Amino acid sequence: MKLHFVNIVPLFTDPVDEVVADLHELSTKGDFDETAFCFTLVPEGVPTYDKAGILGKKFVPYRDAMHAKGLKAGMLVQATMGHGWMPDTPAAFQRFRRGSDLGYQYTFCPLDGDFQNYVFDAIRHLVSLRPDFLMVDDDFRMFTGRGGCVCPFHMAEFNRRFNTDYTAEALKEALGNDESLRRQFDDFQRDTLNALAKVIRRAIDDVDPEMPCTFCACAHDLHHAETIAETLANKPQDRVVRVNNGRYLRNNPQEFAGWLVGTCRQKLCLPVSYAAITEADTCPQNRYSTDASVMHANIALALLQGYAGAKLWITRLSDFQPASGIAYRKILGEHGQFYQAVRDLQPAWKGFNSPAPRDPARSLALGGDNWAAAIFCSLGLPFRVDLIDNGPTMLSSNDDAQFTDDEIAALLKGALILDGIAAERLAKRGFAQHLGFEAMEVPAKKVTEEHDTAPNGETLVMTASPRARTFVNVDPAAEQLSQFFHKPWVLAEARVPLGPGVVRFKNELGGTVVTFGAFIGDYSLESFFLLNETRKKQLCRILSDFGALPAYSVGDARVIFQVGASTAGDVCYLCNISNDIVENPQLDGPALQGRTIEQLRPDGTWKVVATGADGGGPVALDLDLLPLHPVVLRY
Repeated sequence: MKLHFVNIVPLFTDPVDEVVADLHELSTKGDFDETAFCFTLVPEGVPTYDKAGILGKKFVPYRDAMHAKGLKAGMLVQATMGHGWMPDTPAAFQRFRRGSDLGYQYTFCPLDGDFQNYVFDAIRHLVSLRPDFLMVDDDFRMFTGRGGCVCPFHMAEFNRRFNTDYTAEALKEALGNDESLRRQFDDFQRDTLNALAKVIRRAIDDVDPEMPCTFCACAHDLHHAETIAETLANKPQDRVVRVNNGRYLRNNPQEFAGWLVGTCRQKLCLPVSYAAITEADTCPQNRYSTDASVMHANIALALLQGYAGAKLWITRLSDFQPASGIAYRKILGEHGQFYQAVRDLQPAWKGFNSPAPRDPARSLALGGDNWAAAIFCSLGLPFRVDLIDNGPTMLSSNDDAQFTDDEIAALLKGALILDGIAAERLAKRGFAQHLGFEAMEVPAKKVTEEHDTAPNGETLVMTASPRARTFVNVDPAAEQLSQFFHKPWVLAEARVPLGPGVVRFKNELGGTVVTFGAFIGDYSLESFFLLNETRKKQLCRILSDFGALPAYSVGDARVIFQVGASTAGDVCYLCNISNDIVENPQLDGPALQGRTIEQLRPDGTWKVVATGADGGGPVALDLDLLPLHPVVLRY
């Protein structure tokens, strides 16, 4: 399957041959043949400076040298409306007034006719220089960090279109109380941005109707991406959209858990026919900001979720400092064939789903305090992140707010895992009869211990969360998988029973619901009520009883683990999100029994690293798991 690696390169005046030789060298090591030279066109000066003319003259020798080596030379329109930075010589067009706080910023309103003319002329000139493609960057947005535009142009058009007479202040207040108005405002903002997208496409078509143009979207504008991408594209091209999941300035491996779930959900906002590419940004393009392994993990994990490539920033934009990109080029070059092989796998992951809503506008309202990001990604347990479906599902916190009553009712007919807050919310929504209890409550005496019973009958004690919920009027038919207790003081021998800590209930709809009194919140000391070895054993038993534990990562290392089917057969992967090297990591599970396990090597070949015993049990892999170096296995 086609990979799209779009490599962003600045337009230096002098070292054309050196830059092009470097790009050619990288292209020999993988599908790194799409280069986009950077054009920052946000207007400056009165009258406006001819940025397109100045940068265009620099582009031509690069284009010619690239074409001589059979490489594509595209253009990244890195700023049109502007990212918000104030220049020393500002332009005079209408500035964006943020709907979030009514402040103005150095970003230009897409409804300003004079600004539209500036953009048209600039784009038309650039297309006349015959680049191979254009890419519009993510300053082209209305909501992320902005909350929509409520400048005079926007207010006049909004009031005209909807026959209202809002001021910006009154509209901001009304939007906070009216869901229907918010939807109307959202659609209006999309339409005004799309008007500027039409200006760009018209400028392209005026010179070359066949020229491709792709789009970079921001997280809270992804529900607009289909409209904008369709407008910018020409008819036959792949719809390529870069999502908003960069990891620059953030090198903590553990944060990849929440990043992965967000990356999955962003892709789910796009049509399945679109080629989503990841934001493998290293801004400001050196390892003092972003480790090479962080960039590699971003790319590899995204490809494992069905992404089609990456937008690369491996060259310093501000200065010619080639040594700053050596490590990035090395890791890309070493894994060029690996990336292609992963892309070709097209894996479909199995396990309990941390679901995204079918309405893209709601998807990113779901935070990182969910089972997949907070628990399963650390414990090495299998999971998936898909649109809500009828398969095994886990909900936590306020996840349910994104789903209709009919969707919740469908989940209750299957396998469902809930944390205490999700259960409390579902009971209040009228689903208590299907959960196996009447309600959840904050107990009068706080929970201090949870007792779990091992298969051999041994009682396993876990320190409990003082904020855990307890169950009210548990159905006699429900199984109580553990028990909560209160200790009046830390060394007390006596314990006050508080009822079950985990309840499993088979309801009349045919579903089985497992509810935890514990609940998932921000990562803190309380998280270790769920992140501990006893809880992992308990979860493994629960998943196994559901038939949803084909394999898992053994031990206490922080490892993301997913398992599923692919074009190469049964596959799984591990990604070490700790700072430790995990030597000879172990896997266990019935799917591995008697199976030869092979690792996908960086050169795209497979190597045997273990064989599962016929009788089952843990199997050690003949490899070391390095931080942020995903290991892909087939068996």
